Amino acid sequence: MLWQPPLPLPQCCEVSPMTRSSPGPSCARRNVRGWQKAAVVSAAWVVVACAAPSSVVAQVHIVSQGKTTAVVVTADKAAMVATYAARELVHHIEKATGQRLQVVAETKIPAGDASRIFVGVTEAARKQGIVPEKMKPDEFVVRTVGRDLYLVGMEDSRRDVVLGEPTDSDWKHKILHDGIYGYRGPSSISPNGTLFAVYEILERYAGVRWLWPGELGTHVPRTRDVRIGEALDEFHVPKIAWRRFAWFHLVHPLRRPDTYDRRTERLAFSRQGLRNFWHATGIYLGRHRMGNSSHPPTFREEFAHKPWVGAGTTLVGEHPEFYAMDAGGKRPGEPGYAYGRPDMCVSNPDLHRFILEKVWRGQGTLKLGQVNTRQYCHCSRCMDWDGPQPQPGEIPNFERGAYGPRAVSHRYARFWKTVYALAAKRNPNTRATVLMYETTLPSPGGIRLNKNIYGEYCPWTGAATIFPMRKVVDQWSRQQWLGWKKTGMSMTWRPNHLHLGYTMPFLSTRQVGEFFKFTYQNGLKGFMFDSLRVSWATQGPMIYIHMALGWDPELDVEKLRKDFWAAFGPAAREVERYFDFWEAYSLTHPQGSLYDPIRANTVYPPAVFTSQAAVLKRALQAAAGHPLPEFAERVQFLQAGLEHARLSARFMGTLDKGKVPEDRDGFLRARQAVRELAAFRRAKEHLFISDYVDAAAFRERRTVKGIDRLFEDSGTGRPIR
Repeated sequence: MLWQPPLPLPQCCEVSPMTRSSPGPSCARRNVRGWQKAAVVSAAWVVVACAAPSSVVAQVHIVSQGKTTAVVVTADKAAMVATYAARELVHHIEKATGQRLQVVAETKIPAGDASRIFVGVTEAARKQGIVPEKMKPDEFVVRTVGRDLYLVGMEDSRRDVVLGEPTDSDWKHKILHDGIYGYRGPSSISPNGTLFAVYEILERYAGVRWLWPGELGTHVPRTRDVRIGEALDEFHVPKIAWRRFAWFHLVHPLRRPDTYDRRTERLAFSRQGLRNFWHATGIYLGRHRMGNSSHPPTFREEFAHKPWVGAGTTLVGEHPEFYAMDAGGKRPGEPGYAYGRPDMCVSNPDLHRFILEKVWRGQGTLKLGQVNTRQYCHCSRCMDWDGPQPQPGEIPNFERGAYGPRAVSHRYARFWKTVYALAAKRNPNTRATVLMYETTLPSPGGIRLNKNIYGEYCPWTGAATIFPMRKVVDQWSRQQWLGWKKTGMSMTWRPNHLHLGYTMPFLSTRQVGEFFKFTYQNGLKGFMFDSLRVSWATQGPMIYIHMALGWDPELDVEKLRKDFWAAFGPAAREVERYFDFWEAYSLTHPQGSLYDPIRANTVYPPAVFTSQAAVLKRALQAAAGHPLPEFAERVQFLQAGLEHARLSARFMGTLDKGKVPEDRDGFLRARQAVRELAAFRRAKEHLFISDYVDAAAFRERRTVKGIDRLFEDSGTGRPIR
């Protein structure tokens, strides 16, 4: 439900362009529950409630000629989010101008004619007719009244609610935990509109850009004047309802320190370094307004996610007929059953009843899967549900190894439709969630689904997983998205390409950005990127574009690229040249996706690091003479990322087919390389150049056989040959 303006609205009026490169206002009209017409601005999630015409132009002066001309006002008993939002406003304005704004409680506003910036739910805001209780959690109002500015969103009255996350005494506001997948952080219940309103003002009128976690990644142009010279009366509604990045791998070690063992720590962050990185990452996600307007759907099926065939299972023992028949005609429990992670026998009507009566029971979201496996059912009824099979040549060569030997997408679509129809008889407004994963491509034809079925589009095998990708692969991926969209379901996106790259400069900006925009233009309701495990100093422009488009998917990709380069000042051109080289290199070296890092040294040989180190050296020379040291420091950040990638690749090059060498010389070379890599990481951990937890725990220790021996004095404890 949209916020209802307190006064009748006149005819549509003009509003200045919104953020970055967004287009100007578009005055397409819509009726707002019986109120007068409101204008919908195409420029970024804004419904503009046009104020009555006035001969007086609003002038909210925040800093003028290097002097503060505004005061920040919060409620006498401000909510946590408002307190933090005010702090963020003050911090960034001070960084831009050198001047620190005063923050006061509403009953202690000093006398004078300075502009007042009301942050959060205040009595003054309520007198303006702003009703935060009618907003969704991340919606907000931006309004000027004379010289004053109101930034208001719904707030959580449970100001001290925390749900067991790691806490700092000055950092309990809930937005910073958003995006965690697999962990129910407080963000799932927290309204953050007031904070998002502050970020809107900082981006639009102070030119602030958040490039990567940490202060060095915060680009704030220096100025002596910050003002709002136009009348504003805007109600902001996010264009994408659910915006999430998975980063549970950083949260779990902090919630349970015993899981962050010594062997991982010596290759990754120190424990304090991990906390600092977690803290900075949360702030970064908050500044890019990750969150949701309502509880986002979850897609894992409740009835079959864990009970694989094996010890400790119960459902499979009680109902083996619910599980997939293998190609030999056997069910779980029969001798010689070929499957270890089977999917369900989705055509079984007894399974449908079990889901509705024993699992769903008429409450909450109906989670229908599928399971993340290709071990689908071979029974005759399920096979009949598959529909016509693709003809030779219809599945491109690059996908044949990933999907097949049968196309079963029609089977799953029919399963979802069948169970949903039964559930809708009990509750017509039921929401179901489903997962288009592995065998659910290519998309089906000739079936119609309900818009209350939310489909999570998740390509995770084959060439369509990786950005950048060849043009033919990109076109195939778009066709699959459109094919599922034609079913009438609501589309969400959960790609896996951020898993890829290891610590290397493997990235895409243009292609992945344009694909992101394509999904929005074709029905995107939400996204959950799995996972935020990236090397910030080698893949930074790609992640920045993801973040910016996540909040406003109508932004121009080329403009976003320029925003990133601009943060390097006089070194911008060399930095652009540097990342353009790596983007082209990534496209021509697809094996550089490096989910498995073992081949890093062959994909990224020493010579390629040397050539690009020279580019960064020229960039540093260009930035060195600038009076602001941050430009040179950001180039040094990139240099540290390149050196980290080189050391990582060099270590992989000392291995024997992914194993620690057994011969003495090989073992010593590998030990020297990994210890230098670990020492470099620890020395640079304050820069946040890379997600060391992912590099160490999820890549190196899982794939390098015998890696822990390299940290022992004698390797295996026996003489080294």
